[in-house]
Amino acid sequence: MAKNNTSTCSMRYGDKVYKLEKESELRFELHEKEETSVYLEYHQILQMNTWYRCQIIIVCSNFILNATYLTGKTDAAYISTNTSMVTYLNLHTALEQMRVKSEKERVRGPRVTLYSHYCVDVPLNSLHTFFPVMVVGPPDVGKSSFCRQLLNYAARIGRNPLFVDLDVEHNDVSIPGTVGVLRVMRPADVGEAFESPPLIFHHGHIRPATNLKLYNALVSRVADAVNIKCDAITKANLSGVIVNTGSCEDGPDYNSLTHAAGAFEVMFDIIIVLGQEKLAFKLKRDLPNFVQFVQISKTGGAVEKCQSYREDRIQKTINNYLYRFGTFKIKVKFSEVQLFKIGEPELPNSSLPFGMKVTKDYKKRIISIQPSASLLHHVFSISSADSAEENVVEMNVLGFVVIKRDLLFLSPCEGPLSKSILLESDLRFTK
Repeated sequence: MAKNNTSTCSMRYGDKVYKLEKESELRFELHEKEETSVYLEYHQILQMNTWYRCQIIIVCSNFILNATYLTGKTDAAYISTNTSMVTYLNLHTALEQMRVKSEKERVRGPRVTLYSHYCVDVPLNSLHTFFPVMVVGPPDVGKSSFCRQLLNYAARIGRNPLFVDLDVEHNDVSIPGTVGVLRVMRPADVGEAFESPPLIFHHGHIRPATNLKLYNALVSRVADAVNIKCDAITKANLSGVIVNTGSCEDGPDYNSLTHAAGAFEVMFDIIIVLGQEKLAFKLKRDLPNFVQFVQISKTGGAVEKCQSYREDRIQKTINNYLYRFGTFKIKVKFSEVQLFKIGEPELPNSSLPFGMKVTKDYKKRIISIQPSASLLHHVFSISSADSAEENVVEMNVLGFVVIKRDLLFLSPCEGPLSKSILLESDLRFTK
């Protein structure tokens, strides 16, 4: 296919040729298991002169700075000039100005947390001094993609920001059911994870509300880890922190959001909100007055995903973890491992004698479990703890295995398990 060095390019879809102008956006939709390829002659995020193959993607939006080609079968492909990408790039520029100021003043770089909802508008040119920042929101507004873009922009100019992902359903640091942090050393390719080793903590569920006390404890633990990393690594400290949060609804989800803002209170003075005015109003009401809000519109390329797609994405993420470098079957003896789950139902106060209250924290209690058929296909986290007497709940995990039958595990690594304490999750890998 001939290269196009002008401000427009031709894109062929079936028998139709699309003409793309500068700063326009190609949007295309795929059904599950369909495949297409994208070629970009020049792009701020993707590499030049490279074909990218896209599978099981509902919508892929590309900010076109020069030339793009598309081949393969798509359900819909169209060009939009109503793009949010210019705003995203302006935000990156503002954050970089904050980093430069931080370097001069030898203070911490920008902290960004994404909340998906609409918010009070603060002009980007008002971010003229150092502010810790946060990004939050409802599902399917492009929050994770926005985080990746900010991280890739920063990495391409030599920054090494910390990326915190608190989304236990769609986690870009690890697999679902976890929260974690990593240092971004280089840009991530399309459809690929960041390659830096992460620090991961086990939650075991895809909804924070399933065990909110555990989730809040882990968020605080991640915040402590970020502080330690920033104190120890000057370049990460100056590059800043970008935090992705889970889908936010009313009730427990909102409570987890406000707790996250409190846990990172020494860092987040700016909250970037994608998507709903109601959440912005509540956050402004409930958070300190010094917190500023920046409104970022939901990208037009983001669409609502069905439940079957969400479930398939979870399976695909676990599959990629297990089979990325090859998978191995590990047979262990019962005496070699200890199986636990975290949390059990709390006794209601109505079931206690009059005047008594529940004093034990049942939601953060580790419960020993016995091997049984009910555990088949469950994902287990390998705890870094050496003994159940340690604070297993808030210790990081080293990896994940899937139990297939008896005590036969699927693992991405060959050889014996690195530790013996395994934590059960709700996730099941059935492929």
